[in-house]
Amino acid sequence: MKKLVFFLLTVTPIFFISFIMAQENKEENIPPGMEMQRIYGAQWVVPKGMLVHKKDDLIIFETANEYVARKLSDMEGRFARIEAEQQKLNEKIERLNKAMDAKVNK
Repeated sequence: MKKLVFFLLTVTPIFFISFIMAQENKEENIPPGMEMQRIYGAQWVVPKGMLVHKKDDLIIFETANEYVARKLSDMEGRFARIEAEQQKLNEKIERLNKAMDAKVNK
């Protein structure tokens, strides 16, 4: 009986502490630009934003070419929106400068 109590008081807490530490270490080992995703019951480290599909029982990850092409397309769209906004701001600055010049020259 003493052996059982000793076992429960020493080994069980060590097991739980090591289990908790192992859970913490999983998240620490994720490289930059990657994320841990839970995909159909399994955990995978994948690039951020990678698309995953399931076809029957097969898990299909987006290929590197598809991922890069999609990310570049998204980036081009963002650049176009930023350039359009910058153009609007430049036009607004020009109008304000003309208004200020008109007031100063009066």
